[in-house]
Amino acid sequence: MQRLALKRSLQIVGSAPNFPFGTIDDITALSRLAIRKRIPLHVDACLGSFIVPYLEKAGYQSEPFDFRLEGVSSISCDVHKYGFAPKGTSTIMYRRTSDRKYQYFVAPKWVGGVYASPSMAGSR
Repeated sequence: MQRLALKRSLQIVGSAPNFPFGTIDDITALSRLAIRKRIPLHVDACLGSFIVPYLEKAGYQSEPFDFRLEGVSSISCDVHKYGFAPKGTSTIMYRRTSDRKYQYFVAPKWVGGVYASPSMAGSR
């Protein structure tokens, strides 16, 4: 069953950390899996992107979760949580700029004219 799931997978997603437990997925292992199976790995760092990079400096053990790992293809970050940005402000970063084109939504047949949005929220 697991082999079938990987064959039909579009993307692997890991959390660094997840909410509400604060546990960090083994992004290093997921990165190796993503490389081996040639599947993109997205790291949801929405909660931890401003905290996890400083764990080692604070004396805690930490593993890489970002583009230092070859298998990581994208990382999301909620800059409104600890980045002091306005509520609802988020960003997504891609390893390759060519992957960014999949984020856009365009509806040329919309009754109000061509509708285009660079984000998922605008595509609802």
